[in-house]
Amino acid sequence: MTPSTLRRPTADTPMVRGRDRELAEVLRMVSAPEGRFVVVCGPGGMGKTTLASRVAEEAGRQGLAVFWLRWRGKTLPTGQSGEEMLAAQMVQVAVTLGLSEARVGAVQQSGGSLVDLVWGHLEQVPGWLLVVDNADQAQGLGLDAPVAEHRGWIRPGGAGLLLVTSRDRAPGTWGSGAHLVRLTPLPADEGAQVLMDLARDGGNRDSAQRLASRLGGFPLALHAAGTAVAQPTARLRRFEAYCDALNDGASGALMPLDVTDPEVARTLVGHTWELSLN
Repeated sequence: MTPSTLRRPTADTPMVRGRDRELAEVLRMVSAPEGRFVVVCGPGGMGKTTLASRVAEEAGRQGLAVFWLRWRGKTLPTGQSGEEMLAAQMVQVAVTLGLSEARVGAVQQSGGSLVDLVWGHLEQVPGWLLVVDNADQAQGLGLDAPVAEHRGWIRPGGAGLLLVTSRDRAPGTWGSGAHLVRLTPLPADEGAQVLMDLARDGGNRDSAQRLASRLGGFPLALHAAGTAVAQPTARLRRFEAYCDALNDGASGALMPLDVTDPEVARTLVGHTWELSLN
């Protein structure tokens, strides 16, 4: 892992739509002079990873060393636990930023605290962004203590920015040093713009707003619908037609719009993808 390597889920940074305020909020923290800790949080499908990826891209343009780690809080097929993998990755981040491998080896041999060594170094070295993506289950991130006590791998106080994405929106999970940026469903006007950006010939703003409202402002569903309408071979090439098709049948017409409910979100996305594939 090198400072010039941006480890994000896709080769191309996806466009961030409808999140201008949240993006600007996090980017301000990237440029802040002191160590920061931000948690981009919200239900699945709200665009947390997309937002973090855009922040990482901008940080790279500013010359920061960018590191992207994906949290896996379980035993991996290799037999290595998520905690062990995170520890190895965090050590590599610190070594890349100048920590002596000899010091790492000495602490390991003496049974000292590796996490304190790493964070002690990160507190001295500015100019980095560390993203820990998909930290939906905080167990293990704090080692033998809750994350909120800031004694484990997730803590404020570094000279760069630590950015965590998580479905966990509870302030008590992350502690007083965390700045939470909560992602919620998009308003109808912003959801309509998402659809119109994806499918420019799909219809006017009123029809796009109607479809955005029908989809509950859920970014994942909006992207699926807009992408489908934009396909030249699609049966439903207009927002009105797509919305009407969603309302056909009891499952579509009676579907609640509280997409912060994971079951509702799964049902909505499944129905949208099925319609798009058809």
